[in-house]
Amino acid sequence: METPQVGAELNVAEHMTKAVEWVTKWFTQQRKVARLAAEGKELLGISLDPLIAYRHTSSHSHFSGGDPHPDNGNALVTVAGNDLATAKREKRLVTVDDLAVGVGQSAVLIGSPTAEDFSRIVFGYEPTGVENGLRFAHDLVDLPYRWQLDSGEIPAKARRLVRGSGWHERPNWYITGKETHIPYARNADQQLETDFLLLTRIRNFLTPEALTAGRYVFSVAGAHGTGTRAVELVLNDRAVLANVREALISLGSPDWYQLLFRVSNFTHREREGTRARSITLLDAVPIPEDDGMWRQACLEVAPAILRWQLRQASGPST
Repeated sequence: METPQVGAELNVAEHMTKAVEWVTKWFTQQRKVARLAAEGKELLGISLDPLIAYRHTSSHSHFSGGDPHPDNGNALVTVAGNDLATAKREKRLVTVDDLAVGVGQSAVLIGSPTAEDFSRIVFGYEPTGVENGLRFAHDLVDLPYRWQLDSGEIPAKARRLVRGSGWHERPNWYITGKETHIPYARNADQQLETDFLLLTRIRNFLTPEALTAGRYVFSVAGAHGTGTRAVELVLNDRAVLANVREALISLGSPDWYQLLFRVSNFTHREREGTRARSITLLDAVPIPEDDGMWRQACLEVAPAILRWQLRQASGPST
């Protein structure tokens, strides 16, 4: 399949008709959220490529085969906002199911590997079969931080409100690596009170062509969906953006990096779910510009990419 020349591409649903309905509904409902600070996207390096794939392949155990988890939906519209609006206006919006369409492009991935299937390939996770858990299988790229998503290794639980779906209880996923950051859930009722958001910008090492062209992958992923959704606080708060700018400049303005945020001051309301009102930048870490590392990652990921493409070519399972 040839890559369509579109400015915004959304991998959001199994069936194209369903995807178009979902995008239209969400964009209408989240119009205010979609008014992003252009300087924020430029600062983060996700507005420098005219061909960007905004991807959310919903593989969440509670929200699969169609509409994504509401928290990830909020984040998707927040990040894609301006590009999405332009693509809709110019009738260049395309929804796809085939990884091949975006694998060589720059891609913005919404959600951690528990909810975003493509992220599992990029960051090296495999399903455990228990509570939507994932085992960290291997480092394709040596990253300072990653998610702990193995249900068997996480006895603690966390509860939060999901818009339109009530209270949900999940293992208390957390961020580990350089340091360990565990979201706080109250002992009395396991209600989530803090979360973490990890923003990762790396080279697109999925194909040799992508490496040569300088494409990138940008991941927006919280420990929980509340953290993922909090990207709206990053992109719409000039004080937060100023902190991010200062941190990246102090690192020498790297092309590849991870930014770790703590989100807090939660409200729990039925009509909007659990939502963070405050965010703090905890760490900014550069990822080395090591051409050998990226090319080795490209070689190692090739079998996984081929398996995915073969599954896509065979059509949906029955």
